[in-house]
Amino acid sequence: MEDIKTKHQVYVPKRVREYMFELLSTFIAVALAFLSQYYFQYRSDRSTEHDLMISLVADLRTDIKNIDKLSASTPAFEKSMNELQDLCYDEHSTLEKQKLMLKLADIGFDRTYNVNFTQGTASQLKNAGGLRLIQDSSIVDAITEYDNTKQHLDSYAQNVGLKKQDYLQHVAKNIPMRFINYFNLDNESLSNIYKMRNSILLNDTFTSLSELSNSCFIFEAQSVGYANQCEGLKKQAEKLIALIQSLYHIE
Repeated sequence: MEDIKTKHQVYVPKRVREYMFELLSTFIAVALAFLSQYYFQYRSDRSTEHDLMISLVADLRTDIKNIDKLSASTPAFEKSMNELQDLCYDEHSTLEKQKLMLKLADIGFDRTYNVNFTQGTASQLKNAGGLRLIQDSSIVDAITEYDNTKQHLDSYAQNVGLKKQDYLQHVAKNIPMRFINYFNLDNESLSNIYKMRNSILLNDTFTSLSELSNSCFIFEAQSVGYANQCEGLKKQAEKLIALIQSLYHIE
C-alpha cells in the first residue's frame, strides 16, 4: 500500500513593502472619509448660516417697520400730552375745553408705548449655538450689539409702562373713564352732566389737576425718549442688513 503524502501549504512572509502599501491604503481611506465628512458638514453649516441670515434680515425689517409705526404716532401723542398739561393749568371751565381734555386723555390712554421686537432668529443664534456658524466676526459683533440694545430697550419699555399706569390712575381720578373713547358719541350725556354740575370732570381742583399734569409730563417724556432710542436701534438694523447683504448676497 502506497504511502499517502500530505501536502503542506508553504507560507511565504509578506514583504515590508506590501505591509507599507496596505497601511498607506488604510490611512488614505480613513483620511478621505474624514475629509468627505468634513466637506459635507461644511456645506451643511454654510447652508444653515445662509438660511439664518435670510431669517435675520426678515426679522430686522419687521423691527424697522414696527419702529416706523411707533415713530409715526409719536408727534401727535407728544402734542396731545403737551396740550393736556397746559389745559390742567389753563382755563378749562367750559364744556368744550373739558371735552377736549377727554379727547387728549384718550390719546394717552390708547398710546402703544413699546415695540414688540422679533426674537426668533436672534434667540436661535444665541441659544442654539448659531453664532459659531457665522464666519465673519464683524457680523457677529453687529448682531451682539443689536441684541444688547434691544434688551436695554425692553427694560426701558417696562419703565415706560409703569409711567403709563401712573398716568392712567391720575386720569381716572379726574376724568370720567366711561366717556373715554365715546365722548364724540355721547355729547348729550356730557351736556346734561355739565348743566347739573357745571363740569364734566370728576375732580377739577388745582392739586388734583397738577398731579395729572405731572404724570402726563413724565409719561410723555419717557415714551418719547423710548421712541427716540428706537430710532437709534433702527439705524443699527439698517447697517446690519447692509452688512449681511454685502457678504451673503441676500436681497
